[in-house]
Amino acid sequence: MKRLSLLLGALIIVSATAFAWGGYGHGNSSGCIGNGFFNRMGYGWHHMRGREYNYREVSPAEQGEYLEVRERNIEIYNKYGVKISKKQLKIERELLKDKPDWEKISMLNENIAKLEAAARTEQMKNNYKY
Repeated sequence: MKRLSLLLGALIIVSATAFAWGGYGHGNSSGCIGNGFFNRMGYGWHHMRGREYNYREVSPAEQGEYLEVRERNIEIYNKYGVKISKKQLKIERELLKDKPDWEKISMLNENIAKLEAAARTEQMKNNYKY
């Protein structure tokens, strides 16, 4: 009985700890825009999110602008993402062969890099407008 109670106690402590850590790092739902510094600091720093560290309340107009930019970035990602995925699939198919054509794989990798660069540039242009 004593072992069972110790085991249950340990299980409760582990589950409570896992539950407490679960929500950090999955977006900021407080309606604030920050500089992103604390998002890169790791789990230990997320308790500061939303306090006074370079965060401010966002007006409805700014929220609208943010959502417009975000939607355009998603469209850009979708436009290039399908092309990139198809080329990655071609690479995977080529690697499954007994003797892969490394020239073809190299060409596909270069094409993927060019598409990724074009997508990043287009997103930068989109973000630079604001």
